[in-house]
Amino acid sequence: MAAAIRVVYMGTPEFAVQPLAKLLESEDFCVPLVITQKDKRRHRGKLLPCPVKEYALSKGVCVYETDQINSQEALDAIRGVNPDFLVVTAFGQILKEELLASYPDRILNIHASLLPKYRGASPIHWALLDGEKVTGISIMLVERGLDSGDVLYQLDCPIHQNDDYLSLSDSLSELGAKALLHTLTHYDGLYPQRSKQNPDHASFTHRITKDMGHLDFTKTALEIDQQRRGLIHWPGIYFYYKGELVKLHDFDIIDKYNDMEPGWIFDITKDGLLVNCKDRCLVLKEIQFPGKKRVKVSDYLRGNSIEKTKLE
Repeated sequence: MAAAIRVVYMGTPEFAVQPLAKLLESEDFCVPLVITQKDKRRHRGKLLPCPVKEYALSKGVCVYETDQINSQEALDAIRGVNPDFLVVTAFGQILKEELLASYPDRILNIHASLLPKYRGASPIHWALLDGEKVTGISIMLVERGLDSGDVLYQLDCPIHQNDDYLSLSDSLSELGAKALLHTLTHYDGLYPQRSKQNPDHASFTHRITKDMGHLDFTKTALEIDQQRRGLIHWPGIYFYYKGELVKLHDFDIIDKYNDMEPGWIFDITKDGLLVNCKDRCLVLKEIQFPGKKRVKVSDYLRGNSIEKTKLE
């Protein structure tokens, strides 16, 4: 019986948990070490472990936390377990020359796009924001460039109309696990057939920022819906009502349309606030004022009033 493939796994968020889980479930692989970023303050300032650390510890796997992956200490920790491969999944740190040179062609990355499209930090968000119909997973070799390494294996993933960042991230995490296990198992056959990325076809994503959630009602209904789906996890979408930032959690799109300027509340009904965008009408159904819980507009109106005014 062949020896299990030894994998040092490096990851941080929820997206990186499923590939780790599949490695640990298989007798073909051994994960002697999981490397994560250090605990960060989340949820009202509480210091909490990242999802990968939490999962690894629950399975009894040794975890090494660092915010300096290129330090001598980190390199010694990796060398100490004698891995066959390093696997990087949404780890959040850049691997530099000494570490790359220590494991040439043995550091793999699970990237959530069909490279060379959507290199960078936010490929899932941007596939939704851009209205893509298909995305996927790429298993690539890690090199000095940003997501520019040779691609060993890819799997397509359709984007359905009701997909948002959360559902698509879950689907791609599962697909990433499948692609990773296939690549590691068939590495000797895939490596000679690896494909170089064409830099002329590359596109880059930048990090998601809070201001990207600000609604522009002069956009089309489709563009606004793509914004909602892509940013649902964070920062969400929002508008300003009389100077207050109001989050929008749910809305419908209807064909009713009049000559009112986009952004004006032109009617208030039991279904919600009717607001024109560029081509159609949005019915704002569930909102959240600062410091308050999200609430259906119909419930909010039982004890509060909303004026017919322009939303900014």
